[in-house]
Amino acid sequence: MSDNTDQNPGLTKIRNRLLRDNTHEGWAIDRELLQFTRWGGRQNNVGIFEAPSLIGISGKLFYRTMKKTEFDVLYGKSKLNPPGYGGITDTRAYAESYLQISATGNKTKEAGTHTVEFWIHEPIDLEAELKQLGLTAKAEEGAMSYGLGPEQLNGVGGTYFNELLVSRVATWRLVAFLENVSGKR
Repeated sequence: MSDNTDQNPGLTKIRNRLLRDNTHEGWAIDRELLQFTRWGGRQNNVGIFEAPSLIGISGKLFYRTMKKTEFDVLYGKSKLNPPGYGGITDTRAYAESYLQISATGNKTKEAGTHTVEFWIHEPIDLEAELKQLGLTAKAEEGAMSYGLGPEQLNGVGGTYFNELLVSRVATWRLVAFLENVSGKR
């Protein structure tokens, strides 16, 4: 673990709690796959952990920010179970605009605490496949998204995406998450 984390009591508390609870997040922090980047929240009590995006790969990257409960389903069952529209986007910055924890304040968007990067391996062209299923891209704040949740054609996109995850044509990794020092959300 990096020196700046070991010397900060708040970060040590987060790390130890996540490791004690045997979470994927704690495992990723302990192995330095996620790095502490800054404090956030109203009292600077929210640790923000990030990893750089993959670059120089063949295939395409998509992102989704989700609540912990949805992340736990992805981690435990290797499938997405998004509520509502359940969008994925090819723009990380847009996906991360949904990263919030209650201490951060802004409640205008559906808050999420985990951003996941999905790597769609070649030769699959996910956008073309989703269009063939009848889904259309939705323009949102300079990004395009596709709905995988039940509000979009009864979740047909999510069913297809889960097939890609099961077959390992699509893989995922956690690239950002927020954690309150107290553990309360």
